[in-house]
Amino acid sequence: MSRISKRQIISIILVCVVLATGAYLWHRHSEKPVAKTTSKQASAQSNFTKGGGHESSTNTGVTQGSATDNKGDASATQGETGTSSASGEVTVVSPAKNGTLTSGDVVRGTATGASQVQYRLIDDNVGVIAQGGLGVVNGTFSGKLQFKAHASTGRLDVYTLNDQGQETNEVQLQIGLGS
Repeated sequence: MSRISKRQIISIILVCVVLATGAYLWHRHSEKPVAKTTSKQASAQSNFTKGGGHESSTNTGVTQGSATDNKGDASATQGETGTSSASGEVTVVSPAKNGTLTSGDVVRGTATGASQVQYRLIDDNVGVIAQGGLGVVNGTFSGKLQFKAHASTGRLDVYTLNDQGQETNEVQLQIGLGS
């Protein structure tokens, strides 16, 4: 039997390191996507970490909901109060905090300094069941949500995105979910 030289041993080690790195990167790339949040509030997911990510429910077979953007229909926000972000720049008029949201109901409110607000509807059983954006027209937003609830409770988040894509001006509403 021939002896293995130091050069051959180093080559074998380098090949193993390259293969292990490639396998790790492939595994990381193939994992399901994670939607990041800046919220410090607990979520419906059992694996919530402060400032970390919420796992998307896209791989669970759960159908994502949608919204019909009403382009800021302001007819129903005149003189109404709602729940506002800490900055006061986003206010959700409907649904009311601790109210009930049923598929087909309208989410509406006001936003200053933004051309769009984002929404995320979280079901306490399966996580995110609807998310998207609503246009802000003359300071108001409005959209008819369509979703399939798997729990009777959840949370609606409405927020804006800054230039770096980070969530700002967040309003979180604990709500009941109707069928």
